[in-house]
Amino acid sequence: MKTLLFLLASLFFISNAKATNYYFSNNSGNDDRTAKEAQSPSTPWKTLNKLNSFSGDLQPGDHILFKRGETFYGSITLKKSGTPDMPIVFSTYGTGEKPVITSLVNLTNWTPTAGYKGVYESSDASLGKSVSILLVNNVLQQLGRYPNADAPNKGYLTIKSHNSNISITDNELPPTPNWTGAQLVIRMARWKLDKEQIISHEGNTITYKAFSKSTPTDNYGYFIQNDVKTLDQFGEWYYDPSSKKMYVYFGQKPPSSYSVKASTIAALIYSNNNSNLVFDNLSIQGADAYGFRINNCTNVSIQNCDILFSGNTGISFGTSSSNLNIQNCTVAYSNSWGMKLGNTTGSIVKNNVIRNSGAIAGMGESDSAPYKGLEFGGSDDVIENNEIDSSGYIGINFNGNNQTIKNNVINTFGFVKDDGGGIYTWAGNANTIFSNRKVIGNIVLNGTGAQAGTNSPNSAANGIYMDGANGVEITGNTVANTFRGIFVNNAFNIIVKDNTSFNNQTACYMQHAGHLGNNTIVNNTFFSKLPTQQPFEIFTNGNDVDNVLGTIDNNYYGRPLGNDRVFKQTYKNVEGKKVSEALSLNDWKTLRGKDPSSHILSMQGRRNINPDDYVRFEYNGTAADKTVSLAGNYKDVNNNSYSKSIVIKPYSSIILLKQ
Repeated sequence: MKTLLFLLASLFFISNAKATNYYFSNNSGNDDRTAKEAQSPSTPWKTLNKLNSFSGDLQPGDHILFKRGETFYGSITLKKSGTPDMPIVFSTYGTGEKPVITSLVNLTNWTPTAGYKGVYESSDASLGKSVSILLVNNVLQQLGRYPNADAPNKGYLTIKSHNSNISITDNELPPTPNWTGAQLVIRMARWKLDKEQIISHEGNTITYKAFSKSTPTDNYGYFIQNDVKTLDQFGEWYYDPSSKKMYVYFGQKPPSSYSVKASTIAALIYSNNNSNLVFDNLSIQGADAYGFRINNCTNVSIQNCDILFSGNTGISFGTSSSNLNIQNCTVAYSNSWGMKLGNTTGSIVKNNVIRNSGAIAGMGESDSAPYKGLEFGGSDDVIENNEIDSSGYIGINFNGNNQTIKNNVINTFGFVKDDGGGIYTWAGNANTIFSNRKVIGNIVLNGTGAQAGTNSPNSAANGIYMDGANGVEITGNTVANTFRGIFVNNAFNIIVKDNTSFNNQTACYMQHAGHLGNNTIVNNTFFSKLPTQQPFEIFTNGNDVDNVLGTIDNNYYGRPLGNDRVFKQTYKNVEGKKVSEALSLNDWKTLRGKDPSSHILSMQGRRNINPDDYVRFEYNGTAADKTVSLAGNYKDVNNNSYSKSIVIKPYSSIILLKQ
């Protein structure tokens, strides 16, 4: 036995002896040095180009170390895999801030653009076929847009009529300026925003090259972007790839007063068919499309990284990937998705901050999918203790089996597109059966709604939204300040228990227009703050309220500023006529035989749940962690107590509950 242990220990030592550290410094590095020299921090290599040329020689267990406090221009393309016991690691050495890997270039030598007052132009040979990110003083800027987002019409013109999916007509659109060659952004539906190329503009009709089969909706909205003629507010920009010229509106102040940076490389970390990789303590900034784009992999860990200003997605994993681990990262300012994991298996996404995902209309991808904080599918995934803040459409979008979404805070969503949710799933096919999906202990706040560009003044940003879904347990969540707090739409085998829904237009809404049944709604608190709000509502297109409700009992209903009619039901009677009526709890019990042990919520002896009690502390800096003093006692989503101060990481925030 001793001999065997000695042999195993010797093999382990020999294996680890093969692992090598390679050092990189942009300030003191030299790519002409040998691989042996680059193994010392005193004689490092310099550039990412050198790393890419050498990456085919990397071995399992090797560490590629970037010097802290320095910036490396370019991208990393992986060519080798590690092993489960000896991954290839990309990390840091030295002291100071995280090393930055970036495609951002500084734009200088600005000159005024003839015929456009306040607009300046600059060119750079590094600029490519597209530019998706432009920063002025490290603040993300919006593409030029007509009308402006802050215009009285909230940035949308109105479609009066359309011809299939090739043209729109707006009687109020002037013939000049002519928008031929610009980009048309159409609000096709509440959940869909498409970008089309304008072929011609004649009179008040725009003809466009359709990139999708979607047909516009009359009285919905559109706007125009990606044209120098749209530039009339500070920071608005347009890029002409044919001349590699960037045009920016600066107004009266000269461009030399500002730092202006543009993205130049599609993916900053790219890997295909490589596994057993670790990325630790890196700052990935200014990808023209993807901060991380990794496909067909297993055992990849991204930890303690900042992924900022991504033209499409901060972290993207393709299908056929498994055992992913994303922890303690900040993903901010992604134009389409913060994270998109595809149909992965066994992923852990934990303790991350995902902010400002798809927050600018027209800068995300087309169709219904983008403008989300986190999207994932597959199976056996755990999404836990994340903060997902300011998602233009959906906070967390999930699909698949054996998934847990637990103790996350989702705040401010549905302000670019809506008819989505803070937490959302859609089965896609009524015959698709899922199982063992849990939404537990999350806080979902502030579904603001995106009415602009639609024909409705109402919000449609829901808290937790089961859309044609099945096999989900929704337990112990708090939802406040949304349209429908918990929305069960054409769904079945849904368990809703121990949740609190407060200050939503409808605390719990069940809608049946196809398939709804075998749902369980127990031990919840459904509380309406305003007299115009409803604690519980059911809508069905048939005379089948009793059949589709399932089990509903032991709930608390509160409507203190309205009447006692805490239920509303809409259905068709035996004559086929639509009936809509409000009922008290007692009437509901008598008529439907439901909620036999439920109660009207008494405010005596109970603390009111007030969204104003939730306070967000945020830090937008890029330096070290920031300590914020607290005046009073607070608790976070995990019930941790804070009294004197709290530490906030760069580009992150935390929501605390006053005690």
